[in-house]
Amino acid sequence: GRWAIDTERLRRARALGMEFVVIVETWLGGGTKRAIDDIGSLVGYRGRVEMRLRSLRSGAVQLSCPTLPLSAVFGDDDVWPLLAMLNAAEVSLVMVHQLLGFSKTTIDALTAWCRPRNSIAYIHDFYSICPRVTLIDAVGTYCGIKSADVCDRCVGLGGGHEASRLNELSVGEHRTLLGDFLGAARAVVAPSQDAANRVQQIYPGLAVKAIPHPEKLADTPIRSRDGDGSTIALLGGIGPHKGADKLLELARLATLTHPHLHFAVIGHTSLDEELLRLPNVSVTGRYESEELDRLLDEKNALIALFLHVWPETYSYTFSEAVGAGLLPVVPDLGAPAERVRLAGYGKVYGFPIDARQVLECLDSIQDIRPISKQQLELLNSDRPSRLLNELVNA
Repeated sequence: GRWAIDTERLRRARALGMEFVVIVETWLGGGTKRAIDDIGSLVGYRGRVEMRLRSLRSGAVQLSCPTLPLSAVFGDDDVWPLLAMLNAAEVSLVMVHQLLGFSKTTIDALTAWCRPRNSIAYIHDFYSICPRVTLIDAVGTYCGIKSADVCDRCVGLGGGHEASRLNELSVGEHRTLLGDFLGAARAVVAPSQDAANRVQQIYPGLAVKAIPHPEKLADTPIRSRDGDGSTIALLGGIGPHKGADKLLELARLATLTHPHLHFAVIGHTSLDEELLRLPNVSVTGRYESEELDRLLDEKNALIALFLHVWPETYSYTFSEAVGAGLLPVVPDLGAPAERVRLAGYGKVYGFPIDARQVLECLDSIQDIRPISKQQLELLNSDRPSRLLNELVNA
C-alpha cells in the first residue's frame, strides 16, 4: 500500500544522492522546539535533508519529509514498516530530542535501530529519569532525585506526565528503558553541566557532553534601561513549575514589607486572577518576542526575577532577559544559576525559595548595569555552534 510506495520513494531519493537526517521529537512545543530550530539554522546538517519522526497526541507516530514530500503515520503494531522506511533512506544522522509520547514498543525498536548508527541524544528535561519530567514531586516540590521506590509512590500519588505513554511501567523499568536508549546513542548532549550531572546521578556510567544551546548572538553593547530598580519583571509563562505560587507569596509579603516594589509579569501566569487582586502586580498577557522591549520600557524594569522550582536545563527566558538589558536574579537551582556564575553577571539566592530571602536579595542590589560584552561572550559565544558542528557533522 501507501507505506510500500513511500519506502520505494525514499530508496530512490537515496539512490539519486539525497542524504537524510532524522529528527526525533514530540508534538509539544516549548524550548525543545526552539532548540531544534536553532540547531537546524545555526549549525545545520551538512546538506542533509530533514525527516521528522514525531510522537502525536493520538498516540501514533508520524514520519514526515517536506522535501519529498512524505507523511506516514504508524501505530504501535507498525514498528517494522517504520524501520523499513528509515532503512530505505539509509539515514546518516539521527538527532533524538524527545521520546515523550513514544511507546515502549517504539522506544525498544529505536534503541536497537540507533545503536549501530550515527545518533545523538539530547537531554532537554528529565524524562529519562522522571516520569513526571521536571523532578517536581506530587506535593509540588523539587524532589532532589530519589530512588525508584520513592518515585513509584510519587507517581502513584500524582501520576506521570500527561503526554507519557510509559505510565504503565514502574520507575525502575522506565529508567532502564530510557537509560538503554541513551546508552545506545553515539553521543548524549545536555545544554548545561547542571543537567548533565543530574542525569548522571541515575546513570553514573553515561558520558554526557555539556554544550549550551546555540543561539543567535545578541547585539552589543546591550542597551541601558531607565528605571530605579523598583519594578521587578518576570518574563514568559509562569506556571506551577516556574513558581506562580511563589510569586503570589512574594507579592503578598512585599505588600507589607516592601510597598515600593512592583512585580510586572511580562507574559501570563497560572494564577492571574489571584495575583491581579494585589496592588503591586501587573500582568501583560502573552506577547511576541518583538514586543518585549516596548513592554519593558512601559514598566521601567531593570531586574528579571526567576522563581522556578525545577532545575531548568537551560532557560531561553534567561537569555532573553539578559539580551534585553535586565539583571537576572535566580534561585540556586539548575542552569540559570550556573549561567549567572559563568558570566559573573546577576544574583543567585538560596533554594528552596523563601520569600523573605528573595526580598533581602533584591534589597542587596545596588548598581544595575547591562551585561558587558566580555560577560555576554562567556554566555552567548559561537562556541556551542562550533562544538555541535564538530559533533553533528563529524
